[in-house]
Amino acid sequence: MATTGSQSQSDASHSGTAIQKLLAKLIRNKREAVSENLSQVTGVHVSVAMLNSFTRTDKGVRLPAILLRPLCDFFDDDRLLLLLMRPHLRKFLALGQAAAEILDERAQKQLMAASTELQAGKKSKRPKRVACAR
Repeated sequence: MATTGSQSQSDASHSGTAIQKLLAKLIRNKREAVSENLSQVTGVHVSVAMLNSFTRTDKGVRLPAILLRPLCDFFDDDRLLLLLMRPHLRKFLALGQAAAEILDERAQKQLMAASTELQAGKKSKRPKRVACAR
């Protein structure tokens, strides 16, 4: 089902507020360290005042995308990126996580190897189809 323009704006507004709240929670009592790390990793000066500005909900979402990955790396927390995922992708991720919990360790390793090969652009080794005798 397609989303309407007003529904997309509502979803984006909700995601933006959620991002700002999560960022405020993550950087609480760590603003100076976060500021220094982001500046060093990205090569873009990020001050404590800028971090504070990114968390303000009265000005709309102002967090530059270039900072998302370094923030997730700094906190070892992917929730900021997950909030940006579209709902159908979040469902696929949840499905994959649920499947991984069910699979035994060996099957998980095989699945991860196949996934890595697909991401690298290699063809997967699929079993040849055998015609059934009728």
